[in-house]
Amino acid sequence: TGVESPTHEIRADADPSAHSAKSIMITLANKHTFDRPVEILIHPSEPHMPHVLMEEGDMTPAEYERHLKGKNDFIKGTKKDPSAEKKMEIIRKRLNKDIPHHPVVMLNFCPDLRTIQPDLRKAQGEFIFLVDRSRSMSGMNINRVKDALLVILKSLMPACLFNIIGFGSTFETLFPASQTYGEESLAIACESIKRIQADMGGTNILSPLKWVIRQPIHRGHPRLLFVLTDGAVSNTGKVLELLRNHSCSTRCYSFGIGPNACRRLVRGLAAVSRGIAEFLVEGERLQPKV
Repeated sequence: TGVESPTHEIRADADPSAHSAKSIMITLANKHTFDRPVEILIHPSEPHMPHVLMEEGDMTPAEYERHLKGKNDFIKGTKKDPSAEKKMEIIRKRLNKDIPHHPVVMLNFCPDLRTIQPDLRKAQGEFIFLVDRSRSMSGMNINRVKDALLVILKSLMPACLFNIIGFGSTFETLFPASQTYGEESLAIACESIKRIQADMGGTNILSPLKWVIRQPIHRGHPRLLFVLTDGAVSNTGKVLELLRNHSCSTRCYSFGIGPNACRRLVRGLAAVSRGIAEFLVEGERLQPKV
């Protein structure tokens, strides 16, 4: 087991008499300034064993019940209908306000993909990288994306398909259609990535997303869309609706880069397509997330 924090310096201490590190105490090495969230990454010694993380609430059930009975919405809601169902309905509606008072349990399950059936491993994906090249991506953000893309492309499996699309006010594609991964296409892509700049104006993701959706599906190549952006768009609802309508053919893995990335957009893209959303804080490397 190991722990680290991409956002803060931490100390991890275990009981000196313990035979294992099953129980550790994590503290901040420096005084917390409340300018950013504290993120702690836990690396289990047996990553493929299901495990549970639990965070205790700051109230006992009895304390929360007393707290709840003093709230106007609970008093008014149960005055006409004091049933248990009504009380549960009010508690659910208040969950966003009261979450610190409740214990939270998260089940982690990460299967060992090396044990899957051989015929399932034969499927080679279609990897499409949708890269934000708007002005706001200039500097460190665009350089992080370029470095990550070079590493990712060199890690792809032979016979898969891939394409790279840069977008801003307009968009441009590396290839007219996704190409088979090989030495020639990889060399072209690497040279193109080195020339990428944040020089495409504003942020319009809807047009390139429509272009991706219009491309034919290749049998045996499930489409995986990787979106990397640091900003927000004015038509988030339309973007999410488009991807939701085509989630059967396109799964999106979205990456919000920096503090200004729109959380509704980044999380929504992943949620409507059964993908995963990740956010990178200042200075955090992209490669481990991908």
